[in-house]
Amino acid sequence: MNVLKYLNLAHKIMAELLILTTVALPLLYLTGCSRKNEVVARFNNQTITLQEFNEAYFELLKKPDIFDSVELREKYLDELIDQRLMANQARQMGLHYNEKISRKVWAYRNKCLRDAHFQKVIRPEIQYSDEDVAETFQYMIEQRHVQHLWFKTEDEALYCYDRLAKGAEWMDCAKNLFTDSILAASGGNLDWVYWDQMEYDMAQTAFRLELNTISKPVASSYGFHLIRVIDYRKNPLVSVSDFKQARQKIRYLLEQKIGNKLAGEYIKKLMDKKNIRINPQILKSVAQHLGTVFRRKPSQFDQMLTAQLTPREISELEQNLWDLRNKALAEIDGEVLTVGEFMYQLNYIPYGSIATGMRTTLNFAIRDRVLTDDAIRLKLDRHVPDVHIKTSLYKEYLLQIDFRKSLIKGIKVDSAEIEQLLKDFNHTGKGISNAAEAREILSRHILIEEQTQAVADFIRIQRQQSGIEKFIKPIHTYYGEICARLD
Repeated sequence: MNVLKYLNLAHKIMAELLILTTVALPLLYLTGCSRKNEVVARFNNQTITLQEFNEAYFELLKKPDIFDSVELREKYLDELIDQRLMANQARQMGLHYNEKISRKVWAYRNKCLRDAHFQKVIRPEIQYSDEDVAETFQYMIEQRHVQHLWFKTEDEALYCYDRLAKGAEWMDCAKNLFTDSILAASGGNLDWVYWDQMEYDMAQTAFRLELNTISKPVASSYGFHLIRVIDYRKNPLVSVSDFKQARQKIRYLLEQKIGNKLAGEYIKKLMDKKNIRINPQILKSVAQHLGTVFRRKPSQFDQMLTAQLTPREISELEQNLWDLRNKALAEIDGEVLTVGEFMYQLNYIPYGSIATGMRTTLNFAIRDRVLTDDAIRLKLDRHVPDVHIKTSLYKEYLLQIDFRKSLIKGIKVDSAEIEQLLKDFNHTGKGISNAAEAREILSRHILIEEQTQAVADFIRIQRQQSGIEKFIKPIHTYYGEICARLD
């Protein structure tokens, strides 16, 4: 019986994804430099290497409805080839000089630098034992019904802890503490939570705490908390074989949680040394625009994705904030963070944090800027090939989108063709009750067909002229090794 059946869908998908991304990347390096530089496609004096394929393919697999398969790998290699063919054409047309593309690439490169910073600085400090893995396994098959009291500072949390120890009522403290009426009335209720839904220290405290006892102050990225567990439940039908099956997955989840904690401590030390100034007028203006753009509720799948914003949200941000893009939103040790930089950084700030408000969002943006600068200080922009590869692939992705738009821009539907189709349909004797609506539907359908055909025709001609060679075996061998290791 698989322990993961007792987790909700998001937990299942994230656990599988975590294994793929955290096992596959180390394995790539264990197989040696020759493996990651193996060529999987060649055309027009260009190559796509196994490492390039992997970097792009891992991003694809982060989508909740996408799963690895032999067929998907082969199809995706073709998509990468097509993407490069179109990106090359876009460069010939000068589309790579687009300012919006440049800004998007800049923000993505910085995100890659922060990832490299984590691998270089944080990951080597992560430590845990087999006992920790066994303990976490138990927690993963349990839930806790948790209440918490939140404070900005540790001193405030300690003061409340002392009051509670002397007989103060938890519910009274919650009513005085929370401005949110629901939290105030419920005693800071977080409802039933899984271990992996909380930050590491909060999770460890909540799952080790005896029922109806109050924890000492616990630090998180949001401040300090007092925690109380009012109930718990667990699945009793879990065997030793379940633990053996889940152990590898638990190890990587534990590594992720501890890594996030260490990263938080590291950035706090960096931030304590920074002199930060906010431009209140620009802050207010940007906040008003953000409120009109971000209307959807955070999803449990958001944290699985690299890009946190939808294309529509990015487009609306550009429309609303473009004229402000060169304005100074904040200064960090005298270095300006512009509205334009902030705007494109938003795509890599957790959407759940964006939804909480402008102040939290700006804090994340400033933190990310400081981490990026620290990565550059460590020369990770020069010495980590992954950063260059990922950035180049992302730029190709953006260029091919712009090229597609330029390719289909001039396509129009022939009104005479629409009228003839309507006439032919009427001749069948069925008739059309709403001719205007029928014209609109037909026009849209035909336009999409012609646009799709235009892109397909371009790709077909380019493929015929490019002498494409594909070497799929290294891809299947590589992922076969990963699957064997997971088994």
